[in-house]
Amino acid sequence: MSKIYPLSYTAAGLRRDETVALAQAFSRLGDWDEVRRQAVDDDLLMIRQVSSRRRVAGELIRRLKNLAPAECAFLANVPASASADAVIWLAICRTYPFIASFTTEVVRERWHDGVTTLNDGVYEAFVTEQAALHPELSQLKEQTAARLRSQLFTMLRTMGFLSQGGSLLPYLIPSDVAALLSDDDLALFPTAVR
Repeated sequence: MSKIYPLSYTAAGLRRDETVALAQAFSRLGDWDEVRRQAVDDDLLMIRQVSSRRRVAGELIRRLKNLAPAECAFLANVPASASADAVIWLAICRTYPFIASFTTEVVRERWHDGVTTLNDGVYEAFVTEQAALHPELSQLKEQTAARLRSQLFTMLRTMGFLSQGGSLLPYLIPSDVAALLSDDDLALFPTAVR
């Protein structure tokens, strides 16, 4: 049996502004515990409820910790929103193997095979296949499973990989981000064109 998939990505979507704010705080402070404290106690993320601040800050910091120091520093100083989104997507894929697997095994394969649509049925087939290795997927409540699917598809649309109608779209990786990426990282941008 494989390691359990972390599936807490529904706590926060891409959250560009908040993620960049945390990266900037880390750039100044150099201490994730202090960044977390400021995010919660000083409302760095400008989220009204303390419990929401804790949950969102925890998820975003968890993602940021999966970036290399140079990638996190880049995010703290990035001038363009498309570049920030690309680095945040990289952090998301590194944090949630479920998303990385779906991105590379389903979205990327469909794109490379010339299949330009993505729907709930394709997602459900992937989950069923993955449940053999990750039984926690078959134990999800229906509402949780629907929220996971919805959040993933929302992130794919926000990144520009997927249209509202379910069509896969070509994605141009910002050149400043492409310079940071390894070949393995490039695979996480499933509809990338060069």
